[in-house]
Amino acid sequence: MSSSGSTSSRRVRLQRVLAEAGVAARKQCERLIETGHVEVNGERVEKLPVFVDPEADEIRVDGRLIKPVTRHIYLMWHKPSRVLATPPADDLDTRPSVSDYVDHPTAPRLFPVGTLGFEASGLMLLTSNTKAATLLSHPRSRVERLYHARVKGTPTGTVRSKLNKGVQVLVPERGKEPPGAEKPPVRTMERGAKRPHQNKPTMRRVRMEIRALDPSKRNADGQGFLSESDPRRAGEGGGGGGAGGGGGAGNSSIEILTSEPRDEYVAQALHLVGHPVRKMLRLGIGPLRLREVGPGAWRELSRDEMRALRTFLDELSGEGKKSGSVMGASRGPGKRRPRVVGGSKAPDSAPAKKAPGRSDQQSEESEEPGVDPEDFQE
Repeated sequence: MSSSGSTSSRRVRLQRVLAEAGVAARKQCERLIETGHVEVNGERVEKLPVFVDPEADEIRVDGRLIKPVTRHIYLMWHKPSRVLATPPADDLDTRPSVSDYVDHPTAPRLFPVGTLGFEASGLMLLTSNTKAATLLSHPRSRVERLYHARVKGTPTGTVRSKLNKGVQVLVPERGKEPPGAEKPPVRTMERGAKRPHQNKPTMRRVRMEIRALDPSKRNADGQGFLSESDPRRAGEGGGGGGAGGGGGAGNSSIEILTSEPRDEYVAQALHLVGHPVRKMLRLGIGPLRLREVGPGAWRELSRDEMRALRTFLDELSGEGKKSGSVMGASRGPGKRRPRVVGGSKAPDSAPAKKAPGRSDQQSEESEEPGVDPEDFQE
């Protein structure tokens, strides 16, 4: 056991070992350590950080021996529409969730990689490897995601160019008000009275590449959209409406390639350019593609998929801190910790205080709340 920063390659944080073994969420494991509930090799530890060798050290919580996870589980789940991608935060929420579909007997804890909206469907990766889940979910990693969507109208070249450059979407603020707090009544302003301070809304630039799927919308080479002057576009009206002025009164199928981690922001960007999303299906995350699994079903990754994912994660761990990217998607909030499938729910952590003398840009470039800096080290 070591309580200093110098550790060997096999030593990891004690709270991480406990969390992966299914004891509790990582924040709760930290409190268990600090309150003296954890022993390592017969010695009680109460001060963080603590680094251990899961294969050599004996770890006990309240006298119970903790067996470390030696083999991580990676599951591919086909999330159906109108199903929650994570367990509900409120016990009163009776909507179906991932816990109702996935019941893997050998996985002590499963973390969903990213989320999918309630109405969206498609590929979800579930794993007991917290480091892999963090790398694949964090906006800084800029992992590409592939979607098939049914949208209103047909995106024109102008709209596709605008989406490729980026569309500003509104990010709803989370956790600004305590649960159950009533909003103050709206009062009229008297002449000369000082207006109350109003927080500026948080905006986010979402970039994506749009491709056509409908054969009738493809050009002579069988790829891409029809040109603006193609006679086959003569029957398309300007029914898309919205800020982008999209064409086509009916619906069209498109393929979306983006490194935006949240699908609801992708749908919001399409809505702003005049093409509301009717259906959205995620088919890919990084090197993984949705195949051989029907809606609601799940399976373990194949040997080839594991090999491709391991190579991809090795590249992310070495290049995750670099800012260059083909898609160039901006970083998002990413502040909500993923809830564990079938595990205990971590309490909301207190908002991080900004250090004095730091600018807003420096604050945005800091580590996201709920992300362990160790997860970005090789």
